[in-house]
Amino acid sequence: MNESFTRGADFREKDCATAFFNPTLFTMNTLTKHLHRWLVLGAAALLLATSARAAELNAREIDAAIQSGDFTAFNTAITASLAKKVPADAKQISEAAMQPLLTDPTFVGGLSQRQFVAKVGAAELGAFAKAAPDNKKFLTWLLHSTEAMDGCLLAATPTGLKAREENNWRVPADALAIWKKIYDADPDSRQGIDLKLATATAIAPPGRVNIGAGGATTPADALVRYKYFKTAHQKKELAASFDQLGVWDLTKVVSSGASDEDLTWGREMVNTFRPDLRATEMMVDLTSSVWRRASPVPYTNMKTVLQGGGKCGPRSSFAVFINHAFGIPAIGVAQPAHACVAWRGVDGVWRVGYGKGWAASRLDGLSGPDFVEGSLARSRAAQFSQVEHLRWLSAALPTHEQTAAVLALGQKIVAERHGGLVDLNASLKPEEADAGPGAEAAKAGAPAGKKDSSTNTPTGPLKPVNGVFHVNAATYVKQEG
Repeated sequence: MNESFTRGADFREKDCATAFFNPTLFTMNTLTKHLHRWLVLGAAALLLATSARAAELNAREIDAAIQSGDFTAFNTAITASLAKKVPADAKQISEAAMQPLLTDPTFVGGLSQRQFVAKVGAAELGAFAKAAPDNKKFLTWLLHSTEAMDGCLLAATPTGLKAREENNWRVPADALAIWKKIYDADPDSRQGIDLKLATATAIAPPGRVNIGAGGATTPADALVRYKYFKTAHQKKELAASFDQLGVWDLTKVVSSGASDEDLTWGREMVNTFRPDLRATEMMVDLTSSVWRRASPVPYTNMKTVLQGGGKCGPRSSFAVFINHAFGIPAIGVAQPAHACVAWRGVDGVWRVGYGKGWAASRLDGLSGPDFVEGSLARSRAAQFSQVEHLRWLSAALPTHEQTAAVLALGQKIVAERHGGLVDLNASLKPEEADAGPGAEAAKAGAPAGKKDSSTNTPTGPLKPVNGVFHVNAATYVKQEG
């Protein structure tokens, strides 16, 4: 694996319609004007289509399925309808033939319905529909809203390339009940940023992540967590970048293991102690204020983590929490004999800090390089959506030749990247990965027990001079005070 990824070049899908990251530094590929125009116009039209109500492809069948709780007949009908729109001769499946389909709200709506039934499960959807009359009302809204279905499906799609290619993932079975609860409680949750927030909370409610040091012992109620972040957003208490987050990003916020009380305290503490960090959304810098030591106090909340300090695990928990407090996506990172943090920067790029770089990291079930690859693919939302819709369509086609031809189109999809270089060895404050000052000398081979003369550590008790104790500031400067 090359040690750097570029964000300044094009990339190509590997074997199927998914954004693929070549493990070398990229150079610009030569693209035909026709392909570039098809990609740009097609992606824009697809986003427009998904913002509307799902058009009435097989409307009678989907409504009958909701009322009866049996989605078998609908699955057969929608699959046949979609397949009829695609040329039977695989050789005729081309960019020109597919572009009208992927910009047709009726076709895209039906494709999303089929994928949603497949990924939630026909049996699970049926059981949910039969459980209560109000559930049918909720499903009628959901299965006629392409925007809602696509937001859920694309967020639940695995970030790793391999898992996307295998296509065995599912939407969590309990997501429907959580989503309906939010839907019933707040009409605002059916559109805009509140729809994204509701969807994220449904598929990644509190308690889905490791609580960590200082976390709440009882996960927050999903509806309460949704309302918490909605209110904080309305009051403009969150980071400015919160408005730009997609559903997948928001799952890395609402699932926080911290209590709502701690999240509020975290914002108040930053606003009072380090308000300068808000401008650059670098609240993660507060992690340096967590003393690197074995804490002398038990952890009961995030205040006690800051009070007592901690080794890498508690510091990782604090770093994730302080980002979540401002609505910034963040994840704990595992490294060899170490734990640290990854977060989404104000520019939309994920970074790792307080440890080694991406090459030594594992998070979200992926290696660091695989996570970088997947997060960058997601950052180009129009392209990510288009290639995944191609994958959904390929699963609805009756012949292997048609499936292969549709997937091949995904291999041609390329996107222009924007600036910068992602260095797999880079990390914010890697010097703070060790347990505390003096660890660098020990790691370099200093004899055990040898004192660091640069700290001027006194050999005996301090004695007051004229009633004043004098302590060399260098003794403490590496601990941020």
